[in-house]
Amino acid sequence: MGLSKAEGGLGFRELERLVWRVGTGQNIKVWGDRWIPTLVSYCIQSPVAILNSDARVNELIDGSRGIWKEKLVKEVLNEGEAMIVSNLPISKSGLPDKQIWGYTKDGFFSVKSAYHLEVSRKRREKGERSKGHSFDWKKLWSLNDESIAHALWSCRGSMDVWADKKSPLQKWPSNEVQFYELWDRLLNMVAKEDLELVAVVMRGVWFRRNAFIFEKKFTGPGTIVEQAAISLENFQISQSVKNGGMGSNGGGRRGCRWKAPVGECIKVNWDAGMSKKYGRVGIGVVVRDGKGEMLVSLCCSKEGCCSPVLCAELNFENVIFEGDALVVVKAVNKNMKGVLKNRKRWKVQHVFRECNQVAHLLVKTSFSFIEEQIWMECCPPEIQSVVTKEYLYTADS
Repeated sequence: MGLSKAEGGLGFRELERLVWRVGTGQNIKVWGDRWIPTLVSYCIQSPVAILNSDARVNELIDGSRGIWKEKLVKEVLNEGEAMIVSNLPISKSGLPDKQIWGYTKDGFFSVKSAYHLEVSRKRREKGERSKGHSFDWKKLWSLNDESIAHALWSCRGSMDVWADKKSPLQKWPSNEVQFYELWDRLLNMVAKEDLELVAVVMRGVWFRRNAFIFEKKFTGPGTIVEQAAISLENFQISQSVKNGGMGSNGGGRRGCRWKAPVGECIKVNWDAGMSKKYGRVGIGVVVRDGKGEMLVSLCCSKEGCCSPVLCAELNFENVIFEGDALVVVKAVNKNMKGVLKNRKRWKVQHVFRECNQVAHLLVKTSFSFIEEQIWMECCPPEIQSVVTKEYLYTADS
């Protein structure tokens, strides 16, 4: 979001005006950085003198005493700036320098302050245009004048996303509004769970816009909503894992988590699910070792289970297959005894869904692809947070 709109961001860098709060001064340049809170530009205007042009603010500080070197400050800066700097508080306990929002008293960003900053910026621009310059500034600025609200809400591309049948705002009119007005309406009229999905969909709309502009790639409206729902679920699951809350279906499943295999054994978790929309069966497979480290992850949307084939191709000999469909597990153990007999160190067992989350999420991801997808020693980025949480839990066990 901090990038300019021309670079694919939401344009907040053009507004952000972050200012350095002096701690040790080691990270702040005397000239060029924004660290003087009472100046309009927040930058030192005095010409470079005595110190070199890349000098850091800590050269103006007596670190052992935690005070400014006032004599040096007066030699380096003009009288007005020297007085301002000498009165700036600095850390006496060695706290690091910190960037803060320069338009609120507490240094924290607020939408209200950003709005007022943008209003004043537009007033300044209007004043510059009224000075009678022959250059057509308005025409130039209009080349990059798409508002955030238009890009995320009211342009034709985003309207198709919000009109999708799975969208929580399917029947909302996509009128041209300021973004803060739109968000205020959403806060007052949309349930919390839908509002969370709306936020993730907006993120997807923005990423789609960037992919189309910079990479000439286009993603269908329905896919944006589906991927947003998957990403949100992944985030919620990862938070649940973090808080130890996975497993709320009875005492036996409370706190149930994926467990790494013992010794040199390999564990393969699989899951499958049917998509009525696509008329396909999605399959997710994840292979991890005794340390909980990822070996392979796979997802596809077709008929048949591919995890035994995958393990055979990779020459895994000591394997535990885990799935959360008890009926399937029983059927495999009953009808595939011949196959398992030839693989004496292969074992198929049932686990609860809470212990099979990564495979379950891979199934949902599979419907975003037409062809089989395989990741060696990694997984799709949208489920990485869940994989990491389970790995950290294994490492702590």
